[in-house]
Amino acid sequence: MKKIHILLGTFLLIAALSSAALAGDYAQLQFIGFSTDGRFIAFEEFGVSVTDMRGYSTIFFVNTEKNSFAAPAVSDQLRDSELETYDNAFDSPARRRAMLKAGPTLRRLKIVAGNTGRQVISRPLTDVTDESVSPYEPKSVAFAPDRRESMLNGRYYLKLLAVSQNQFCKEAEDPELVRYTWPTGEPISIAESPNRKTKNSERQKLYSFDLSLTIDDLSKTIVLQKAGPAPAARGCAVDYRIQSVYMYRDKITVFIGVFTPGFLGDNVRLMAVTGTIGDN
Repeated sequence: MKKIHILLGTFLLIAALSSAALAGDYAQLQFIGFSTDGRFIAFEEFGVSVTDMRGYSTIFFVNTEKNSFAAPAVSDQLRDSELETYDNAFDSPARRRAMLKAGPTLRRLKIVAGNTGRQVISRPLTDVTDESVSPYEPKSVAFAPDRRESMLNGRYYLKLLAVSQNQFCKEAEDPELVRYTWPTGEPISIAESPNRKTKNSERQKLYSFDLSLTIDDLSKTIVLQKAGPAPAARGCAVDYRIQSVYMYRDKITVFIGVFTPGFLGDNVRLMAVTGTIGDN
């Protein structure tokens, strides 16, 4: 039954593809919130793994001043007995169990659920208003957090640049390139990053990224993230996109979509880049 469930899910996923669709496993974001002093955040990524059609949930804790993990992540996934009842991850025991596991750390770091500050950018992968836009975009966004009706105060500009590293993906994390076709023989167009290798004989290079914030009013640019060797925990990262941006007090949190190769196109996981930008 489990094998049938996986094969059926894979078939339905391929059958639903449109031109240049992103068919892989992409995580959803639930921003839990900031601590009252803004020093820490917690967020959840959740979804359904394409490889086994099993719902999962992982909660991360970040130190916003150091732009680094504040505590080990906690995670859970659906059990075999739950797969038929909870065939998606939006309302699942896995998410509830992960949140229970996160409770002690949330209390220790004084993170308040719902204390998310102001959301100034939201570009989820589900937004297909403009079908011509690549799922690997946006890599640059502009926002005006103090906009009120006709008044427009200083603008903020975020810019992301994916940077190739002198590193290669582990063989187990770099699936073979496969071309899928419809029964008519027509190729199914599955979106893949332009940074993806083009031949199975090649080794896939890893990518990191630069992320900078330019503030008009202050006439300055802040480097939030500098490209460096990609950590092993990020997997076979080949591309990145800006997904959401939140501001709270003097802190900014930018949620980044991380693309890794999958057997049905690229998968997407989430990470947060944080920094201090001044009074807001």
